Parts: sequence; structure tokens; C-alpha cells
Amino acid sequence: MNEKEYEDAYAEVLEILKYVSEDDFKKIPKSKIELMTENANKNHNFTYDSNKTLDENGVTELTKRIIAVIFRDYWATEKQRKKIYEIQNFVRMKNEAEKRKKYDPNNIF
Repeated sequence: MNEKEYEDAYAEVLEILKYVSEDDFKKIPKSKIELMTENANKNHNFTYDSNKTLDENGVTELTKRIIAVIFRDYWATEKQRKKIYEIQNFVRMKNEAEKRKKYDPNNIF
């Protein structure tokens, strides 16, 4: 991903965070908010409609990933966080197995 994609995603995330409760917003470390604020594309024209889904709002995939990480790290319950890590580990292991199969040096043809 290039720098512009991150700049746009940070701008979108900051706009979306305007619609979360103050309590949830405060759970995010100030250093993370500052990082996004300093690196956000100030010219990215994005308006968030809280009555629509992220997809309906047209957010980027990177924005969705950043929101997912924020949820996992700061808002999820311990049970939710555990489930998320289990799913992530399963997907990671599946991807590694597919890579090993695809790039097996013993199976040239």
C-alpha cells in the first residue's frame, strides 16, 4: 500500500470516529489519534453517514482494517478479542499452508 492510501484511510477513520461515543473514543490512545491526524489527507473529501454501513459509505478496505484493529484492541470484550485472534490465526495458518503447497520445492511441475 502506498502513502496516499494510508493518508486517505486515516482521514476516513477520523471522520468515522466522530460518531463513536466519547467513552469509546477515549479508549483509543492519544498517540494513535495524533498519528492519524498528522498523516491524514486533509484534502480527502469523505462524509460519513452513520445510518449506512461502511460499504455503503464507500470506505476503503484499508479503512475497514484500521477500524477492525481499533475494535479488536480497544473496544472488544475479552471474549470477542479471543475469538478474533482465533479467526486470525486460522486464516494465517490456512494461507501459510496454501503458500507451502503452491511453492513446494519438491513439486516443480
